[in-house]
Amino acid sequence: MTMSPDNYDEDIEDWKAAFMTAGAALDEIDRISDIDNNDMETSVNKDEMDKILTIKKLVRFYMDVTLDNLTDIIPKVIIEFMSPLEKLKREETRKIYDATKEALKHINEIVSNTRQTNIPPPLQIKEDKKNKHKKVK
Repeated sequence: MTMSPDNYDEDIEDWKAAFMTAGAALDEIDRISDIDNNDMETSVNKDEMDKILTIKKLVRFYMDVTLDNLTDIIPKVIIEFMSPLEKLKREETRKIYDATKEALKHINEIVSNTRQTNIPPPLQIKEDKKNKHKKVK
């Protein structure tokens, strides 16, 4: 395993976090982080490198599982919070629908029970010139 100078600091932080997760002593972590690039390959033996790689793989695996879990849970939580609101909206819509249906039923009943008759002719009003009163015929 080689570390390039470009991502050296990021890798060291990843390793520190992995060691802390595994329960390594903080002074040992600081000792490892103080070693420069050239000394890293020579001072860390094969067992330590295997442990480091194992811890790093476990941390990545844990993060992948956590991400999958969150990806699965978040839509379910959103639906859980939306369900009561949608239920309330559906009930209100149902009430409005039932009220409209009842109103149409009453309107149809009134229309069917109303007899239609011809409109009476308009009243003819003539003025009486003598009495100056209006007479309705």
